[in-house]
Amino acid sequence: MAVLAPLASRRWLFRQWLLWVAVCWALLSVQVLNQRGISLGFLVQRWVWVPLLHGYERLYRQVEDWRDRWRTVNELAEENRRLRAEVFRYQQMERQYEQVLQEMALFRPLYDRWQTRRPSSLWARVVLPDVHVIRWHQIVIDRGARHGVHRYAAVSTPDGLVGYVESVGPTTSQVRLVSHPFFRCGARVGTDGPMGILYGQGNPSRLLLRYVPQGSAVSPGSPVYTSGIEGVLPVGLRVGWVEAARTSDTGEALYEVRPAVVPSQVVWVIVDVLGGEPP
Repeated sequence: MAVLAPLASRRWLFRQWLLWVAVCWALLSVQVLNQRGISLGFLVQRWVWVPLLHGYERLYRQVEDWRDRWRTVNELAEENRRLRAEVFRYQQMERQYEQVLQEMALFRPLYDRWQTRRPSSLWARVVLPDVHVIRWHQIVIDRGARHGVHRYAAVSTPDGLVGYVESVGPTTSQVRLVSHPFFRCGARVGTDGPMGILYGQGNPSRLLLRYVPQGSAVSPGSPVYTSGIEGVLPVGLRVGWVEAARTSDTGEALYEVRPAVVPSQVVWVIVDVLGGEPP
């Protein structure tokens, strides 16, 4: 330890000497700079303050760039969430639309049946004998105004059209049959074929279809239905079937129709209480 003591004192003296040299050099430098017109403040501003400002500016720009990037990322993330929500909502709407289509497919037959349903009707019984049918082409039923029957109401059976109500009493009604010489109604061949006017001929087994457009494709065996064009009878009641075609003296196409219902065999009929003339 006694040997190291002089060495430590020498180091301390050397450090003190370096410190004084540095202080003297600094004072000398300041004096020289003052003589040349350069102040210490200028040196501090030139070599300390300006680099600090430049560094701060670069750091500020870098921070602003990072913040813009972060803001852009947040905006993109928010836009992504919004678009995902929109896509989910549209997917739900698409599923609901498909469900509605399926429900429409299920209810469409019911709707079509409702559109083409027979109006409210009631059953009636024929009360006159067959000879009255053959002679006058009329029948009497046991339903009248008290039951809601109106004049010109359609009278039919499950097989087809029988006629329409000609006159109404309190408890009975008189029905004009399709075979009556003065019976007229609009008719259509098939469900979407040509239309014409159906005439009674005074023959229970023959009707006549006239005023069918020239060149219409009407073949024997084609069903004939009411068209409702006269505004009295409902649409779609079967009248009969085309049996034969012939041409009149004037060149008009005439079609003989076999009735779907034999009036002499009718016991029960269906009366369309919503059709015909209102009370």
